[in-house]
Amino acid sequence: MAQLTELKIKAIKPSEKMARYYDSGGLYLQVSPTGGKYWRFKYRVEKKEKLVALGTWPQVSLKEAREKRDQCRQEIAAGNDPMLLKKARAEAACPGRTFQEVAEAWRNNMENVWSESHAKTIRERLALNVYPVLGKKDIAGIRPTEILAMLRKIEARGAYETAQRVLGICGQIFRYGVAVGLLESDPSRDLRGALVPHQGKQLAAITDPAEVGALLLCMDQYKGGVVVRAALQFSALTFCRPGEIRHAEWGEVDFEARRRGNGASRQRR
Repeated sequence: MAQLTELKIKAIKPSEKMARYYDSGGLYLQVSPTGGKYWRFKYRVEKKEKLVALGTWPQVSLKEAREKRDQCRQEIAAGNDPMLLKKARAEAACPGRTFQEVAEAWRNNMENVWSESHAKTIRERLALNVYPVLGKKDIAGIRPTEILAMLRKIEARGAYETAQRVLGICGQIFRYGVAVGLLESDPSRDLRGALVPHQGKQLAAITDPAEVGALLLCMDQYKGGVVVRAALQFSALTFCRPGEIRHAEWGEVDFEARRRGNGASRQRR
């Protein structure tokens, strides 16, 4: 039987029933009537036939699926059960299976690279919009329709941008769940097109060079505190955000090169 190729996989169309397309060494692709394509590895341990999920295509490519199959075969050769090992790894990475438990594990894993303000925003959006609806549900059983219903409630408040942001956060949490072996795919991945597009506001801007000059002159002649005047002048020279200016450190300034570093740890994420 001919092995699978990426082109063959891409050309596979769903049928009315679940279908299997075999590769080699126990690896096959299971295609659902809705078009989902799932990698499976069939093996035997202690004379019992077992099955372990290896992810979804195209998130997991054919090459990656074969590598995962080979890893499973090595585990079997060492006297281990791949399915039990996968379960143990998932439990070690995230002891709980509810959406909130997985979300908290993801958040704890990410907060060391987030700014304090970004971490606070994530916590608040989850607590206000997501946990009351999905928090206690088993993450592997959450359906796209449930996520969309939650997002529709946010849109009903007129918070269209928040709905987009919340969907993005949920997607990251689901993908974390996939990575640690708690579910096979991200159920939120196809929902972005279902949301009302957020129309950003056109911010006021000076485009006339003469008016820019007048603004700079006003900054120089500012009669308030010297710190505020210096901050205004600094912003015009560096185009930094107010928060970046307020928290700037001397260590970020290269006097020889006459430039300031990014202060990356405080940038918005």
